[in-house]
Amino acid sequence: MIHLHCQAAQPELYMKLSEWGINGVVTLCAVLIASYLTYRYALKRLRKETEVLIEREKYKRALKSLEACWKLLAYTTATENNKSILTFVKKPGDKKTWFANTGHAQEFMQALAQYFYHSGLGLYLPETVKKLLFEYRSILYGLVLATKQSPEKIVEVNKPEMKTRMIEIHQELIKELREKLGVHKPGSGSDK
Repeated sequence: MIHLHCQAAQPELYMKLSEWGINGVVTLCAVLIASYLTYRYALKRLRKETEVLIEREKYKRALKSLEACWKLLAYTTATENNKSILTFVKKPGDKKTWFANTGHAQEFMQALAQYFYHSGLGLYLPETVKKLLFEYRSILYGLVLATKQSPEKIVEVNKPEMKTRMIEIHQELIKELREKLGVHKPGSGSDK
């Protein structure tokens, strides 16, 4: 009888074991799927966070580049300061006579090279600003070459179109930099 009871208990035991086995397999599969999905979600989130960090770093560098570029405007302004390239003299009753300081022009070209290439900040400048800076540099380069033989550092600007374009470039640079820095909205009238 004992033997019969054991034989009868075996199917129940097998049923219990197979039920536990199936439940265990199902639970294991559920845990594996949940782990995989959690891993995929974490990986996707990490990628997104990394992309955001990279974009934030690019933005910071672009902002630093624009702010550093603003310092170069000390050379391009016609408002006289200790770095101004273009200045004027106005005698009573006369028109303005414009002069260029070739020493400051050379300093500007060196500062531009330092800023643009050596510091690496030129990488983050908008194309419009790059174009204006290098157009200004080209004008100065021609001026410096034309006066290379002269011992004078201050030379009269005899070409009105050169003076006009230099002033226009300065004003365009101010407008572009302020716009890119978010200092004012385009068309607000505060770009001079």
